[in-house]
This record gives sequence, structure tokens and C-alpha cells, in this order.
Amino acid sequence: MAASKLAQILFLEEFMESLSSSSESPDSSDDEEIVMLMAILRRDIPKVITFCEIVNRFDKLEFRRHFRIERESYNELCRRLEPHLSAWHVQAGEGGRGRRQRLSTEKKVLIGLWYFANKETIRSLAIKLGVANLKVHDIIQEFVASVMIIKDEVIHWPSQDDMNEADEAFRAFRGIPGIIGATDGTHTPIPKPSGTGADYINRKGFFHVTSSFLAMQHIPYLRSLSHLIGTLAI
Repeated sequence: MAASKLAQILFLEEFMESLSSSSESPDSSDDEEIVMLMAILRRDIPKVITFCEIVNRFDKLEFRRHFRIERESYNELCRRLEPHLSAWHVQAGEGGRGRRQRLSTEKKVLIGLWYFANKETIRSLAIKLGVANLKVHDIIQEFVASVMIIKDEVIHWPSQDDMNEADEAFRAFRGIPGIIGATDGTHTPIPKPSGTGADYINRKGFFHVTSSFLAMQHIPYLRSLSHLIGTLAI
């Protein structure tokens, strides 16, 4: 990594010298761009390398507050995603620094959860979690793709035995027979869409897509639907 960066710097220096020697009045904007590139190559951006160790010291309440998930659920998610996340190209470097650092499944899942739970920019997330800026986007994409692979293992329609169990649970809870699930909806905020943005404004005045959820007695989701515009259909 260090040798590669040194080679890039030497190339830029040689290129800048060739520009100066080949023209009596070199374009100042070219010189400025080259100087900026050299500064970027040379600088070492500080990052919170030990963030995962800090997270490991969170109690259950603090962990849930930041990641919107129980630690036990996080551990189970890591277990299910590990075969899929480890199949993606990983970074490999020294000291946990730079674009070629190696990332564990646990850290990739933390990055994915933090991104969706806190709506933080990729740049600030990279500094907080000690990952190169250019790789955070890739990690989030890997996380989403891996979740989509396992979704049918977790979110599925109940069997007859499951429905009988749900009926008994709801009957014991409220005394109403024949209930096997519950449904609800929500408005999910989105950035303003291009073109027909007005179609996505809800009665509360923000851009959104509508989502519906079906759940059983212990709140595992059976189905989740998101719709672009209009009413929901279960």
C-alpha cells in the first residue's frame, strides 16, 4: 500500500515537471489540480479504529438505542449473514486502516444497521467506524443484498400449526377467536423524487412511500410491502 502511494506521488511530481518544461506558460488550474491530488494522496485521515470494541461495551439499552435492534437479534443476524457477506470481496490491509483493510461480518452488519438506524452520511459513518470512505457504500450494498437472500427464511407465511398457535395466543390476549395476525401501515420518508415529486407528498407535508406490515402474536413479520403512490393493498 505504501509503495503504491509513493509511486503515485512520484508519477504526479514527474508529470507536473514535464508540464512546466513543455510550456512557457502552463495552465495554473492544471497545477492547482495536481497539487490537490498530491495532498489527497499524502494525507492520512484519522478514523475511530476501535469503534467495534466500544460497541462491545454497550449495555443492552445503549445498543438498542443506537442500532434499533436487540443484541441477541444482532448476533443471530450476523450468524445468518456470515456465509453471504464472507462471499463478497473483502479488504485486506494492516492495522485496520485504509481502503484495503479486512472487515469482519460483525463490523459489516454494524455498518449496515447504523446506516439505516441513524440516517448518517457515508462520510461521517466512515470516520466513526474506521472504514475507508469509498468502501462504506459497497459494504451497505453487500449488507442489503445479503439480507435479501435470507429474507424468505425469516419472513414467510405461517403453516396451519402456526396459525392455530396464533389463534390461541390472540384468544388468550383479548378473548377474540379466529385472529391469526395483525396488520398496520406507516409512511416512510424519502428524498424528493425527480419529476412528479408532488405525488409523493402525504397529508403531513413530507415525501414518502407507504408501507404495510403483517405480523403474528410475537411480532415476527409475515409480510412487508412498500408502494410508491396511493393506498395499500394487503
